[in-house]
Amino acid sequence: MIKSKRLLVDNSQVEDQRLRDLESKVQSLMAESNTQKSKITEQDRIINSLNAQLLNLPVVQNIANIVFLSSTETQRFYVHTLHLILGRGAIFTRWGKHACPDNTSELVYSGAADYLCLPPDPNFGPSHPDDSDVQYIYGAEYDNYFYKNLFDDDVPCAVCRSTVRTTALMIPGRNDCYKGWKKEYYGTLASDRFRHSAATQFVCLDENPEPILGSSQNFNGKLFVPVKGVCGSLPCPPYDGTHYFTCVVCTK
Repeated sequence: MIKSKRLLVDNSQVEDQRLRDLESKVQSLMAESNTQKSKITEQDRIINSLNAQLLNLPVVQNIANIVFLSSTETQRFYVHTLHLILGRGAIFTRWGKHACPDNTSELVYSGAADYLCLPPDPNFGPSHPDDSDVQYIYGAEYDNYFYKNLFDDDVPCAVCRSTVRTTALMIPGRNDCYKGWKKEYYGTLASDRFRHSAATQFVCLDENPEPILGSSQNFNGKLFVPVKGVCGSLPCPPYDGTHYFTCVVCTK
């Protein structure tokens, strides 16, 4: 009889311990659940804030009439899009201008041109008296009367960052963009003279170029002239050897 009572007491203690363990696990799970709910609430707050920022950007003003859904996939899409827009803006140079095209691009800096867009506030390395094995940078000059009253004036440039698009492309031979691309600016293709010994490249000069005021000395170090095609090496048509090449800078 005594042994039987002892077994009952032991079993009761075991059950009490199991019950306490179970209650502890339930409390732990409830605490974890509350933590997850707090994280979800904070994530929802962040997503709603990002959605509000996204809808205020010019590129998405035209979607204001779309019903904003609250599904997880929709939120992920908007957050991913906002990350692309705010985090990786396309960089392009506007040749012949001091400013960027419109309110969907921001000015990184404006400076002087040498087929490089030089900043207005350079930091130099050490000086050295030996000039025998060096290259020189000249400010580029307009060197064709096609540029109206700018002959021998120096060429400005503006380095721009798109605030709403991630890819920039200069298309020679066109003054408009292909479908799905946004025109930043257009103009005429420019380069140095064919027989000029200075190194050069082809850039898109704005349709309404400006001078750098007070800077027009005629060094002929780097020149900006319009560009024509050469039939035979280029297929004519569609190209010809009489018209200047156009150009356009597009973003997407």
